Amino acid sequence: MIKTDFYHQYIERRTKLKEVKIKEIRPTVAQLDFKSYNEFIDYASSTEKTKSVGMDRMREMMQQHKSKKS
Repeated sequence: MIKTDFYHQYIERRTKLKEVKIKEIRPTVAQLDFKSYNEFIDYASSTEKTKSVGMDRMREMMQQHKSKKS
């Protein structure tokens, strides 16, 4: 039987797809020397990159929330 219907052709193609094995995501490990590590930590923990009135208010709200929890 010849299938001319597009829907049947679509279904036929979908059923013929082969399974693809998915690789697990491995964690990334960064190796930094002491100076680079300190620079990274200073940057990550600094508030200079997010200095604004809105972010200052958000930090205040987070501090209040943390103090209420403990």
